[in-house]
Amino acid sequence: MSKTITLTEHRPADGLLAMRVRNTTYNVNIFFNPNAKSTLDTQMRKIIQKEAKAGNF
Repeated sequence: MSKTITLTEHRPADGLLAMRVRNTTYNVNIFFNPNAKSTLDTQMRKIIQKEAKAGNF
């Protein structure tokens, strides 16, 4: 499932992810919502805690 969002404002990406799969390199621009109440740090901590509780480590 893919989701495409069209931006109404033009701003530089907050991050860039480069991923290579066989002979193809995918460059993904990462944008974060500047009005979000949670930070990337808090979201990652939640994900890690859920994975640890599930025993996936």
